[in-house]
Amino acid sequence: MQDSLERLRLRLAQLQAAQVRLSSGRVVQRPSDDPGRMGSILALRDLQRAREQQVRNAQDGATWVALADSKLRSAAEGLRRARELAVRAASTSSPTERAAVAAELLSIRDDLVAIANARNGGQGLFAGTATAPAVTNVGGVWTYTGDATRVVRRVGDGEDVVVSVTADEIFGLGTGADTFTMLENLASLVTSGDAAGVGAAIADLDAALGRVLDGLAEIGAAGNRIERAQARLGDEQVALTSQLSEVQDADLAEAVMELQLQQVAYQATLGAMTQVLQPSLVDFLR
Repeated sequence: MQDSLERLRLRLAQLQAAQVRLSSGRVVQRPSDDPGRMGSILALRDLQRAREQQVRNAQDGATWVALADSKLRSAAEGLRRARELAVRAASTSSPTERAAVAAELLSIRDDLVAIANARNGGQGLFAGTATAPAVTNVGGVWTYTGDATRVVRRVGDGEDVVVSVTADEIFGLGTGADTFTMLENLASLVTSGDAAGVGAAIADLDAALGRVLDGLAEIGAAGNRIERAQARLGDEQVALTSQLSEVQDADLAEAVMELQLQQVAYQATLGAMTQVLQPSLVDFLR
């Protein structure tokens, strides 16, 4: 009698397990079902979470790069315009025209200061990891007030990408020949009509533009690395999803067949027990 009840209990447990596998679509429901398989599942899930974080890092890095690229292109356009103005001012004797050129040069300086202090969320785009403005005028001297730490994003196992450049490098701050002071001096030369001085300053404009272009090249290289990482991460996510499916997902056809077999086995065991347990007329009369 006890053996029959144990067989019925076992059949019921097997039937319920088959029902759960079919409804959940998972081969393993708990670690005790198959410790080895569950270990593989957990390892693959950990890898998936790591890749998902790296995807988010890459996207954030791409945002940094795109913003920096846009701002630096604007800075380069401003410096090219300043060079055009300097060339024009070196060959004009009109005080009115020189005044207009000087005013535009100072406006370009203001634009470049605004670019240097551009922000990405709560951080300065060109201030390292500082939240303070990257550039301030302290006692008449343009000063870098960010920090030296670069913004880095991890886009793969052991692969970090620097996604920022700093305003002190881009605009020559701390060198005694920063871009902002140079534009102010150039505006003064233009106003005074010092054609020779204006002509000599064109070389300084070229150097300032060169620094911006170097920054653009650095940002462009970071952008290329991020694009490659994003493509690789996408492929890895697909592969991990496939591997995880192979390990943890139940085959639908097999799950249906297993359920049907367990239902038949349970019904057969239940029927046999019914026959065993059914009281006879003699037992009743006793």
